[in-house]
Amino acid sequence: VLTFYIPAVLNYDNTSLIDFLDLDADQYAYFFMTAFLICSAIIALYVFLNKYAYEKEAYIFRNVNHWLFEPAFILFLTIDALLASGTYILTTYSIEGTFLHILNRYHIELSQPIVYGVNILAWSITLFFIGLSVYWLKCQFTTSVKDWFFHKTWIGKFILYFSNKVEGIISTDLSDEILKKYIIFSICLVLILAFISLLNIPFFSFFIVVTALIGISVVGYKKIKNVQSQYQDILHMTEDLSSGNFENIKPADSGLFQSLNNNIYQIKDGFEQAVKEQVQSQNLKTELISNVSHDLKTPLTGIKNYVELLNDPSISEEDKKSYLERLNQYTDRLSILITDLFEVSKANSGNIDLEYSDINIIEFMEQVCAENEELLQAKNLQLVTNLPEKEIHVCLDGNKTYRIFENLFTNISKYALENTRVFLDVKDIGNSVMIIMKNTSKEPLDFDSDITERFVRGDKSRHEAGSGLGLAIVKSFTEVQNGTFMIETDGDLFKSILSFHKS
Repeated sequence: VLTFYIPAVLNYDNTSLIDFLDLDADQYAYFFMTAFLICSAIIALYVFLNKYAYEKEAYIFRNVNHWLFEPAFILFLTIDALLASGTYILTTYSIEGTFLHILNRYHIELSQPIVYGVNILAWSITLFFIGLSVYWLKCQFTTSVKDWFFHKTWIGKFILYFSNKVEGIISTDLSDEILKKYIIFSICLVLILAFISLLNIPFFSFFIVVTALIGISVVGYKKIKNVQSQYQDILHMTEDLSSGNFENIKPADSGLFQSLNNNIYQIKDGFEQAVKEQVQSQNLKTELISNVSHDLKTPLTGIKNYVELLNDPSISEEDKKSYLERLNQYTDRLSILITDLFEVSKANSGNIDLEYSDINIIEFMEQVCAENEELLQAKNLQLVTNLPEKEIHVCLDGNKTYRIFENLFTNISKYALENTRVFLDVKDIGNSVMIIMKNTSKEPLDFDSDITERFVRGDKSRHEAGSGLGLAIVKSFTEVQNGTFMIETDGDLFKSILSFHKS
């Protein structure tokens, strides 16, 4: 006898939630995907907004940052897909009551809490791996694209490894060993490909492949031999360069090493030029010592002689006055010489104080010409100026700049041919102003050294009074103010050219 007891009010636990929601299968799939995406978006947003410095210190996240991209991508994609599918199926069975029915069939106690607990665990594991996947994706953006590609991807690591190997082969020393390695490599390549071709293609194709490989090997051997010969030529050139044997270093066709050949040839030219300049510098130092000794000795000798004459008690007052006047001239000459030498040295060393100010170079040159006009008239020199009507402003030290032109006018008064004209032109050239002074020399212009060097004088006999520092001061004071000074000669025409930047 079977007896069924049915409660008047059905228990909620025996009713399917899917019936309560009144959803069909397709609607439930949309419901699940919506819930899953919302939860995943919340997890992803939290991971992205959280500080990376805190996350990477967590034990469970510590090593994720070091996983390579390709295997980690496949692993996370597979796990997330499997977990999402399993959670979908589990949740479906739970809502339909299938999971609960199975537990009740086996008389498992607390079946309903077990259903809730298993679902919560499944969703927690799934969302945890979703968050871990998002964190791993976040780690990919913590470095530059280049570092990420070459250090966090298999492809990048392979390319880096391959490029390092190629670079190692390229940087191999071109000695006899490389030929042996190439011969062994060619033989092995021929044997391997020949064996492979025997397994898959007819004899005629095998013959063609082997013949082509042998031809490639022979051509490659000749190419390497040629490169090795060029390498030996470059090696001999460097040996000649190191030993100072420059005669054998000549431009040649060096093939792969052509740029290196050209550089060695330029180094040779640079060495020769440096040696030439060194010899010239040594000659100038010798000449400097000789000239400064002469220029210092002359006034000192004169001072000594006139002091001895003044000590003679028999000289007349008139002679004593004359000797004192000459003695004063020698001391002034010696003082000017020493002062000029100090000024040139300070300017060349950069240890000079400059007081810059805005100067209208046109008014400045008019003032300089007016103050030095008597100096030119004493030698019957006529000054012809060509100055622009507009103002041209430059930022210069007024005292140092005046000294520049004072020395130039003094130089002209000493060495210009009398009864000739002296020309002064000021030209406005873009961002700079150029000042050109021209005069006709009374002596042939045959300078065998830089006339602007210290103690180099146009008057080689040194009859004219002066220290030989005039143009050296001009050059030093011009360059220390970021200007340029150069001298040009054309026959007997002596031309001084100065250039300064505008304010």
